[in-house]
Amino acid sequence: MNQNENIEVGLLAAMASDYINELFHKGLSAYDQLSLKESVHFVTRQIYLSCEITAESTLLLAKYERDWDSEILVRSVSEGCIKGIYILECDEDTQNERAEEYWSILPEISELRQSERAAWLVGNLESDIESMKPIEDIVIPDSEIYRIKEVHGKQKRKMLEQKWSFMELLRYFQTSGNKRLNALAGLAYNYGISSNLVHKDGTGVALMSERITRSDIRRIAISKAHISRCISDVCTFMDVFTGSIFIASKIGKDGLVNLREKYKSLFIGLSKHYDNFYAIEYDDNSA
Repeated sequence: MNQNENIEVGLLAAMASDYINELFHKGLSAYDQLSLKESVHFVTRQIYLSCEITAESTLLLAKYERDWDSEILVRSVSEGCIKGIYILECDEDTQNERAEEYWSILPEISELRQSERAAWLVGNLESDIESMKPIEDIVIPDSEIYRIKEVHGKQKRKMLEQKWSFMELLRYFQTSGNKRLNALAGLAYNYGISSNLVHKDGTGVALMSERITRSDIRRIAISKAHISRCISDVCTFMDVFTGSIFIASKIGKDGLVNLREKYKSLFIGLSKHYDNFYAIEYDDNSA
């Protein structure tokens, strides 16, 4: 294909799916060479598997040009990759500590809130006992509630949840001195937009409404650029996560560089949709 031609976003999404599939299998092969503590290996591998599945779902939506819904799933992929990278990119003792926090302590803290909500439902909604059984099973015994609160005091719970928040992790990368991870700090803006969309707040709904009012040429251009950016983002997140796996396994990253070169037309195609949007939006006054 002529590099001057614009590749349709549906085809770009399909190409990105192939790219991530190859990237993913390289990552899994690298995992076989990791000498990590079993818990760290298990936890980060599970995050990696989950991110790949959601990345594929993002690309499926992108293929059908569902840009706003793709954006929401990009948020999920970004959070997963950031947390996986955070666990891997540190010394062995810190890896163990972070894996324990992510897989055991934070879910236990979350269990408290889930139990409180379930207990409220059981106590306040009129329903037969049989239909409420799945909700009742979520309610944890008072003794277990006391144990969790005793082990993880309120201040400790608050600090740990803050430590693992997306924005706090980005701030950590920004000050880490690692140029490769420092670049991830620039993702804060897109994460904020996806938050608006997830919560259907005034800003999120206004963004969608404004796009509908655009002229056809401006609306189509920005939609294709938006979808292209979503595709690019999931590729980049999975790329960086896979790079962290390669670094942890002491494997050279030549294989990843070669793979990106193999899919050069994908990334050129994604850039062209942004360039087209920019030209129409800022250079073409007739639009």
